[in-house]
Amino acid sequence: MFMCVGSFWLVGIVMGGTALWSHHCRALEVPIPAPAQIDWPAELAMEDTGLLFEDDEEPLPVVLPPVTQPSLPPSPPKGLLSITLTDSAMAQTIELSCPGGYRERQRPSGGKVSFSRVPAEACVLFFKGPIPARYQPVSGGKNLRCSIVGTTGVCS
Repeated sequence: MFMCVGSFWLVGIVMGGTALWSHHCRALEVPIPAPAQIDWPAELAMEDTGLLFEDDEEPLPVVLPPVTQPSLPPSPPKGLLSITLTDSAMAQTIELSCPGGYRERQRPSGGKVSFSRVPAEACVLFFKGPIPARYQPVSGGKNLRCSIVGTTGVCS
């Protein structure tokens, strides 16, 4: 056993009922009484209940309360991608381009656009306006709220 007390290291070794402690090159020998020789307080006393448990006994069943899932807002239909801009002046046009060839451009109306039939691919959103920006990956079946930081679209 190693123990640090302040700036002193103490090392204790129990050998045959004796604890040896080393402290700055000095050794102390401390006798350790056998458990039967210790005068235990009454609250620590144990008594034999006479109950025996067999290994082949069936354990009691544990009944847990049902787990409830928090209700989530309904997700849009697969293939529909809805974008809401935090500032409608940040993009005059939003383009969605996917590796499989899907490409569509829309002008936001009231800061919102929706793309339908979006494939399940890692597509890229391009925000075209005073500061061009992009956001990726994006796919259908999502409602996103987007803003522009530098030249990066930030959506959640």
